[in-house]
Amino acid sequence: MTTCADRWANVWPEIAKGLPAAFVAAVVAGIAAYIAYRQFRVAQAKLKLDLFERRYSIFEMVWGFTSGLAQGNIPDWGGEKWVAFTNRRPEIAFLFGRDISEYCDEINKKANELKVIDARIKRNGGVLPPECVGANLELQKWFFEQASTGVRQAFGAYLNFEEWK
Repeated sequence: MTTCADRWANVWPEIAKGLPAAFVAAVVAGIAAYIAYRQFRVAQAKLKLDLFERRYSIFEMVWGFTSGLAQGNIPDWGGEKWVAFTNRRPEIAFLFGRDISEYCDEINKKANELKVIDARIKRNGGVLPPECVGANLELQKWFFEQASTGVRQAFGAYLNFEEWK
């Protein structure tokens, strides 16, 4: 009759035979997990880079729009720059927070005010009507400030590599 100790004595050599294979499997699994983690990090970095590129193109468009207005280059309502700015506003709402969307709404509102003044100048034979002088000056000053520093400050939090949003 075999005892329990005899049975265990026969099992340990079999377990010892499987240990190298188990160790190799554990090492391979660890390497696979490390590779999967690195691929995950690369995918995250790629997503952030793609998001940055899309956001930066919008920043350039908004900055160009405000710079043109600050220089007195007021585009037609149906002009290429105005249409590009207007058509990208839904994209702005998705790629940025509410603050940038509201900021672009303010730019659009003030650009429309400036365009109305420009239309009045054209109707008045190229002369700025006296009642529009103050508003025109304030709008020109506002667009100059936005083109100089405002757009960069507004978009800065979303384009900062150190703190991704």
